[in-house]
Amino acid sequence: MGQWVTFLVGQRVMTVRDDEVDGIVRDAEVAPLSGLRAPITAGMQHEGQRLPLVDLREHEARADVLVMPGGEVGVVVDGVFAVVDDEALELDETLPDEPMPVYVQAVLRRSGGAAGRVFYVDLPALSGLAPPS
Repeated sequence: MGQWVTFLVGQRVMTVRDDEVDGIVRDAEVAPLSGLRAPITAGMQHEGQRLPLVDLREHEARADVLVMPGGEVGVVVDGVFAVVDDEALELDETLPDEPMPVYVQAVLRRSGGAAGRVFYVDLPALSGLAPPS
């Protein structure tokens, strides 16, 4: 059974498949790095190594990090909500009126009729590390 990692960037709830990240670091100690160009603008110690970071947070009160596959870079988000089973999210057939950014792969909603959209994203494209797939 697959799972989703749900997280917050600003006011938007987003998700990726759990196999699209190598790990989650909660309440990470993120240090800004000077002299680097976006998208890599920060770093942290992770498993004894320096991990470069793309910081997507809109609020600096919290720093949760999604470690990308290969463990060579992380993406800082405003918060990781949870890792939920496949049944927790379903495809939302009613698309928003506004055009979706290219990194959005699908619009989902919580199962059971709970309000609010969840955007399934291409994390490398969202973070500026790769073009949209």
